[in-house]
Amino acid sequence: MTAVKHSRCLFCSLGCEVAFETQLEEALALEYTAGSALGGKLCSKGNYLLELINHPQRLTVPRIAGNPVTWQKALEKTGEAVSGAAAAVVLSGDASVEDIRDARAFVDQCVSGGVLAIHAATDDNRVYRALSEVRCPNPPGNTTDIASSQCIVAVGDPFEVGPVIARPVLDAKHRFGRDMVFAAISEEPNRTSRFAATHIGGSIRKTLAGLLGAVVASAGNNAPSWAKSLKLPGGLSGEPGIQSLAASLMSKPGAVLIPEAQDQVAAVLASLIVEAAGPDVRLYPIFSYGNIAAIADTGLADATVEDVSAAAVRGDLKTLIALGADVKRDPKCSGMFEHIDTVIAGAPFANETVRSADVILPTAVWLECAGTYGGAKLEPVVSPPGSAQCYGDILRKLAETMGKPLKPAGEAKASGKDSRESAIKRFLDTLGEQIGKPQELPRFRSTTTKFGDGAITDMMSWFASQEREAW
Repeated sequence: MTAVKHSRCLFCSLGCEVAFETQLEEALALEYTAGSALGGKLCSKGNYLLELINHPQRLTVPRIAGNPVTWQKALEKTGEAVSGAAAAVVLSGDASVEDIRDARAFVDQCVSGGVLAIHAATDDNRVYRALSEVRCPNPPGNTTDIASSQCIVAVGDPFEVGPVIARPVLDAKHRFGRDMVFAAISEEPNRTSRFAATHIGGSIRKTLAGLLGAVVASAGNNAPSWAKSLKLPGGLSGEPGIQSLAASLMSKPGAVLIPEAQDQVAAVLASLIVEAAGPDVRLYPIFSYGNIAAIADTGLADATVEDVSAAAVRGDLKTLIALGADVKRDPKCSGMFEHIDTVIAGAPFANETVRSADVILPTAVWLECAGTYGGAKLEPVVSPPGSAQCYGDILRKLAETMGKPLKPAGEAKASGKDSRESAIKRFLDTLGEQIGKPQELPRFRSTTTKFGDGAITDMMSWFASQEREAW
């Protein structure tokens, strides 16, 4: 007898709802959920979620030195490595909120001098943190806002990272015709700019800084208080195209900025533009990792992968547990592995970190786990293949093996984060220097056929059919 199980795609922050037809713990078919906020469509990434579950090359058993072992043996070996030296736990940005809480409890209760970090290879966590610091007071945008907007400004290439967002944008374009302004701001022409009526090329930072200056000038006495500290190099705001776009943002009904979240400076500039343009303007950033906002909001991951790498190089960390994160592939972690004695790598597929690991642990993907993802409590679509386990389950069982059953994690400690005014002032004080620098793009970038660092999607047949090369 078949059943229908509902979940979400987390290959970007749009969170498209999906329905799987299952039978006897096997996923047979995939369909979009009719009536969902995004109109019931899936992009090329979402369309191979079924293959992600059923892929023949999934890791299914633990291994030590390349040889299959029981989970008990793998956990005992891991526990010995963790007990004997300071360790870092690095979880991928596709972890659930519950996974983060379990990881925090494990590091606090089972590891001496341990560190917990989240690895979002596309730097989503940095961009989200930067946006959180400046905290735009305007209500956040949604797809309904976009579909009814008469002015949409896309920054970067949001159609590439989250292709489904094109639907509400083009709905608005077709609905309002010539009355609708659709502008794209990007270094070079791209997937999004092909559909835009106006494309502003060149430096994204300089264009957004100029647009901010033009909006602030037009707002006059209605500009936010921080606008008094805005100092821009001459000429950035005077171009006719920027002046016209600023006027549209402030006058067209339901204006929305849609930045592709890659560069912290560009993201913060977009946020300030939205605030300065008026209370009816909305910000709708597109992130590569569908759960990154919820993970960051827990405040429980106290380090970055750069922190982990630096600690290893200093000799402060000797054991690494990386679950779902192909950290060895990331240049930010270069040089770390030669200083680590033991690497425990958990992943759904073999990757560079797995291939260099002392202990390999097969992990489940979010479609096989219960947890909070993208703001929703999801149940498993099917059970994981073989003996693969969810991140949190692995850490709880490891703690039990070490004789230290986990207690619930405490709440995040107060971060001492600056006030919003201080964060904006600090940003504006260095803005002149920042806009003169090239956009800080991470090496890894989600595309219509890639997610995160590609460690999962490089294995998919859709990716191969596009004749793309792996990173």
